[in-house]
Amino acid sequence: VVTQLGLFGLALWLSPNPLHLGNLDTAGLLQALLIVALALGVATAAILGIPRLRRAALPPIEHGAGAIFDALRSPRRILLLVAGNVVAAVLYGFCLQACLVAFGAHLSFWSLLAANIFLGTIASLIPIPGGGTAVASVGLSGALVAFGVPTEVAVAAVLANQLVANYLPAVPGWFATTHLIRRGYV
Repeated sequence: VVTQLGLFGLALWLSPNPLHLGNLDTAGLLQALLIVALALGVATAAILGIPRLRRAALPPIEHGAGAIFDALRSPRRILLLVAGNVVAAVLYGFCLQACLVAFGAHLSFWSLLAANIFLGTIASLIPIPGGGTAVASVGLSGALVAFGVPTEVAVAAVLANQLVANYLPAVPGWFATTHLIRRGYV
């Protein structure tokens, strides 16, 4: 989270493209954020207040927190986590830029990186299977249009990016997993 926030801030600061939000309803956005915060508060109170839910939910949370704190004690692990996160985000940004250029549009890498990080973070919060992909695709298309990319090009570039970044890596991944299973490593 810290790495993503830092990289998002840097990308936003270095972005030369203005964002045209037009008639964005900021009151509706604030109201939606308040509803989400209220729902999170109610869920937390339910988990902590109902003993059966607490017994089911807290052990995995404590185990995960312990693993995170173990990783944060090692400077080498912190460096690997931060560097890996930055490299992955930058490569996803370059992939999106290549897809955009393939359809004849150009936009600053930093603008694309900021939009990709922001919308990827929002999409990761969607708890419905496939919902995050839909939110990321629609949101990224909208962000590209807000940056001034024609609608047709924005939609085509985002769909090509989804194909290249999410679906094509599954093919060599399947072969690699099959190979590891045959050798008894998995």
